Amino acid sequence: MLILKNLWNCIVKILKLQRNNSDSNTFEFDEILTEFALQGRVYEVVAKPVVESVLDGYNGTVMAYGQT
Repeated sequence: MLILKNLWNCIVKILKLQRNNSDSNTFEFDEILTEFALQGRVYEVVAKPVVESVLDGYNGTVMAYGQT
């Protein structure tokens, strides 16, 4: 696995080595929230856009998984 990080984004590239060629999957994230992220920042990034869309008449869901 190769992780490239800078101030603006994070790209995770998972390499799959095979006998004849190498294959990989690349994932790019718009935002990275660490364990030090404040609750207000998490809301701004994760929930606020969904809440605003719901107020505009669209359906929306925010799911949280893990310890609370």
